[in-house]
Amino acid sequence: MLELSRAKNSGGEAEGRAGATQSEFTKTSSNFFKDQLTSGIRQARSGEGRARKFRKERLKAQFIVGKHQISMNYDSAYLIASALLFLIWLILYVLKPQSRRKMLLVSFLTTPLGLTEPLFVPSYWLPFTLFDLARRTRFDLESLLFSFAVGGITTVLYESLWGKLRKPVSVHERHQGRHRFHRLALLSPLIVFGILYFLTPFNPIYSSIIAMTIGAVATWFCRPDLLKAMLTGSILFLVLYFV
Repeated sequence: MLELSRAKNSGGEAEGRAGATQSEFTKTSSNFFKDQLTSGIRQARSGEGRARKFRKERLKAQFIVGKHQISMNYDSAYLIASALLFLIWLILYVLKPQSRRKMLLVSFLTTPLGLTEPLFVPSYWLPFTLFDLARRTRFDLESLLFSFAVGGITTVLYESLWGKLRKPVSVHERHQGRHRFHRLALLSPLIVFGILYFLTPFNPIYSSIIAMTIGAVATWFCRPDLLKAMLTGSILFLVLYFV
C-alpha cells in the first residue's frame, strides 16, 4: 500500500510538472506569436511610412539655375503642361485673327477626346491630377484642357510659321474618285482603335498610335495636297510637345 501511495504521489507530481510545463509552453508560445505580430505590424507601418516618404521625395526634383536652387513638385506636372499648351493656343488665337473660327471649331471637336482617359488609366499611365480625379474616377480636367489646346494648335501651326493659308478644295477636285472616302478616312482611326482595343492584347497607347497613323494615311490618300502640311505640322508639334 505504501508503494502504491508513493507511486500515486509520484504520478501526481509528474502530472503536475507536465501541466506546469504545458502551461508555461502555452504562455511562451502566446508571447512569441504576440511579439511576432507586434513586430510585423511595426514593420508594415514602417514600410508604409518609407513608401510614402519615397513617393513624396520621388515627386520632387531640384535643379540649379545660376546660383539659385529651385524645387519642383511633379504633382502638378500634367496641369502645368496643359496650361502651357493652352497659353500657346491663346497666343496663336491673338496673332491669327483670320484663323480664330477654325481654331475654335477644331478645339471644341477635339475636347471630347479628353473623356477617353478611362481607356488609358491605369493601363498606360496614372497621372497626378487636380483633386486626384484620375486615381479616384479615371477622369481628369487636365485631359480636357490638353485636348482643347492640341486641336487648335495643330490646326494653325503650319500656316502660322510659314504664312500659308490652305485653299479650299475646288469643285472639280471634289468630284474626284478618292474624295468619296472622306468620311471613311475621318472615321478610320475610331474603327481601327476599336478593333485593336477589343480584339488584341495591345496596350491602348499602341492601339491609338496605330489607329492615328492609319487615319493619317487615309487622309493623305483623300487629300494628297495636304501631305507637306501634315508632315510639317506633325514634326513641329512633336518638337513642341517634347520641349
